[in-house]
Amino acid sequence: QRFYERARDEDLYVTYTIIHPQIDRSRGPHEQYEPHLYAAIARSGDDGVVVRGAQMLGTGTILSDYVFVSSIQPLPPGADDYGLSVVIPVNHPRLRIYPRRPYGRDVTAEGDYPLSAIYDETDALVVFDDVDVPAEHVFVNRDPEITFAQFNRTPAHLLGNTQAQIRYAVKMRFLAGLASQLGEWSGQSA
Repeated sequence: QRFYERARDEDLYVTYTIIHPQIDRSRGPHEQYEPHLYAAIARSGDDGVVVRGAQMLGTGTILSDYVFVSSIQPLPPGADDYGLSVVIPVNHPRLRIYPRRPYGRDVTAEGDYPLSAIYDETDALVVFDDVDVPAEHVFVNRDPEITFAQFNRTPAHLLGNTQAQIRYAVKMRFLAGLASQLGEWSGQSA
C-alpha cells in the first residue's frame, strides 16, 4: 500500500513486464536451457530479493519511473522462483532496456502513416542482471498461485492496462472515421 500511495502522490509512471520472452514455449520457465532466461527470484532474504532474467512487453518502459515485474501466465509446478511481483526503478544500474524498433522509423510523410508516425508504442524487453529489490518493493515472493491470481481474480489487469485501452479507442475512432469517409466518397453514406 505504501508504494501505491507513493506512486499516486508523486504521479509516478509505473509500466509492467508480465510476459515471458518467446523462447521455447513447450517448456516451463524452469525447464529452459538456461535457468534464468525468464525473470525469476535468484536469491531472497529478509532485506529483499535479487531478480535475474528477462521479461517483456514493457510498454513505455523507456519513459517510466518504475517497472512492475511479474507473470500473467499460469506457472507450472516447480516454477516457484518465477512467481514474483516486484517494482524496480528503471534507472537501476543492473537493469537493461531493449526497446522495439519504432514502426514509423522510416516514415517519410506523416500523412502516409498517420498513427505509427507520431503515436508509436515503445515496447521493450527488460533484462535484470542480479537486480536487488528491497523488501518494501516485493509484493509476491515465490508464490505462483498468488502471482497468477493477482491478474485473474482481481481487476488488476483491466485497471493496469489503460494505455492499451486508450490506444484501441483511438484506433477504433480513426477506423470509424475512415470507414465513414470511404462511405461518403463512394456514395454509400448512411
